[in-house]
Amino acid sequence: MTPQNLYDLSFAVKPTSDEQDPRLYPYQKAACEQYATRRHVLLGHHPGAGKTPMGIQALKAAWLRKEPAIVVCPPNLVRQWRDKLMTWMPGYEGVGVSVIPDSMIHHQRSAFRYGGTIVIDECHRFKSRQSRRTRALFGGKYKDTKFPGITTGAKHIIALTGTPVIASPIDLFPLLRAMGFEDAKTFTGFCDKYCPPYQAPVYGGHMEWRYDKPKDLDVLRRKLRETVLIRPKREEYLAQLPNLTFDTHYVDIPDPSDEYSVDEIATAFAAPMEGDVPLSILRKEVGMRKARESIGFLTDLIEGGEKPLIWCWHREVADTIAAQIPGALSVHGGHDVGVRIDKIDQFVQGAAPALVLSIASMGTGFDGLQHASSLCVFVERSFNPSDNEQAIARVHRTGQINPVRVLNIESQTVIDFVIESANTRKTHTATEALK
Repeated sequence: MTPQNLYDLSFAVKPTSDEQDPRLYPYQKAACEQYATRRHVLLGHHPGAGKTPMGIQALKAAWLRKEPAIVVCPPNLVRQWRDKLMTWMPGYEGVGVSVIPDSMIHHQRSAFRYGGTIVIDECHRFKSRQSRRTRALFGGKYKDTKFPGITTGAKHIIALTGTPVIASPIDLFPLLRAMGFEDAKTFTGFCDKYCPPYQAPVYGGHMEWRYDKPKDLDVLRRKLRETVLIRPKREEYLAQLPNLTFDTHYVDIPDPSDEYSVDEIATAFAAPMEGDVPLSILRKEVGMRKARESIGFLTDLIEGGEKPLIWCWHREVADTIAAQIPGALSVHGGHDVGVRIDKIDQFVQGAAPALVLSIASMGTGFDGLQHASSLCVFVERSFNPSDNEQAIARVHRTGQINPVRVLNIESQTVIDFVIESANTRKTHTATEALK
C-alpha cells in the first residue's frame, strides 16, 4: 500500500509481539530494555549509533498498548523515517503512527495533543525556548497565560539526539522541563543551578545575558542518568563503528580579519547581531579564499579515487567548490527538500564524484551516505562542535564498512583560530555534562 500523504504513516505497521527485533545490536537492546521502565527518555547515543531503530521500538510498544504515536523530525528526514518504518515494522495494517516535519508542528499543535507516545528526532533542534518550533512542541507562556504543546499530556516522550548539549546546559532546558525533570521546573532555577547567567558587554554599547560558564556538571550528569538520559560510553558500541582518523591540510591565504584582535572576533561570534566587526562578511570571505585555494587539493583527492563529502558553512562557498569540480553536486538550504534528496540519491548511486554540503542544512540525520563515501573534508566548520560531529556521522555510522577519514582544511586566519578555540571549549562542556 502506498501512503497518500508523505507525512502520514497511519496506514502502516502491525507488530505481532513485544519481543525485541533480533537485528538490534546489544547496546540498542540494552537501551530499549532500560527505557521501557521509564516514562520519558533522552536517548543520547553518539551520532551514527542507530537511534532510529531504538525509537521505532517505542512506536511498536505504543501500538501494543493501543496508544497513538507520532514522530516529529526535520523535514528532510520524513522520507527516511518512512523507509525505516517500512524496514523495521513491516505489515501496513493500520497502526496509527504519523510522521510530522518539525517545520509544520505549529500548525498541528491542537490536532496531536493526546496521551500517547511522541518520538522527537534530532531533539537538539529545540534548544531555543522562545522559538515558535519549540513552543509548539513543548508549550510555553505568554504574559500570564500558559498554553499547551504537542507533548502536553504525553504518556511517553522519547527524544533522540547524538548531541544533547550544544554549548551549555541551557540547551537541555526546554526538553527537560517537558519531561518533568526536577531541576527544570523554572528557567531561572535551572540556570542558577547549572549555568548561572551573567552580563557581558557587546559591541554597540549593549549588555547581553550569557550562560556559558557552567557549574556542577557532575551533579547534572548524575541526575540526568538517574532519570531520563541513556547514553552509553562510546566504547560500548565501538565494535559496530568503523575506525576514525583526523588530519589537517593547511592553506596559505591572506587574512581579511587581521585588523581585528582575537578577543574582538570572539566577542563578535558570541553576539553576531551587535557591534562593529563585520563578522559574517569576514567569515564568508575566509571560506571563499579557502575554497579557491583548495580546489587543486580536492581535485587530486578525487582523481586518486576518493569520493568525498565536502562540508561548508556558506552556500556560496559550497556552490563555488562544486562549480570548479566537474560533476560535483552542491546541496544546501537554498534547495527544496526534494532536490536535496534527489542529489544525495545521485551521489549514492555513483553519478557524482563529490558531494558539497552545507553543515547547517545537511549535517543532521541523513542516513545512507556511509554506503557511498568514507571521507569528510571540512573546508569550513561550524562554530558549534556538535554540528561538525553530526556531519561526520553521515559516514561514521553503523553500516560503514571502510575506515573513515576526516580532513580539516585550515588557515592561519584569526577566524579559523577562534572557531577552533570555541569548538574545544564547547566540546569540554558537553563531555563533562554527558560522559
